[in-house]
Amino acid sequence: MGSAGCRRTPLDLPLSAAQLVEGQPWLVAQQGADAVLIHLDARRLIARVPAADALSARLQFTPDGVRVLVFGEGQRQQRLDTRRWLLLEP
Repeated sequence: MGSAGCRRTPLDLPLSAAQLVEGQPWLVAQQGADAVLIHLDARRLIARVPAADALSARLQFTPDGVRVLVFGEGQRQQRLDTRRWLLLEP
């Protein structure tokens, strides 16, 4: 049997509040004022959403079937395209 040791993901700053994205190998966490998205399989940071609350993140689908990670509510809502890891225009 093989070893199932822990592997670390190097980050530039520590993380605070964090949550897993249901059904995905992603961790959304607070890093300072920004929300960061870490891919747990690749063990690296894949997106940073400026001035966003990590605990407000939720996965939604657009009418054309694109997965979007949404942060915040109402006018302060930010949407992250999970195909290209880019913020979408409001």
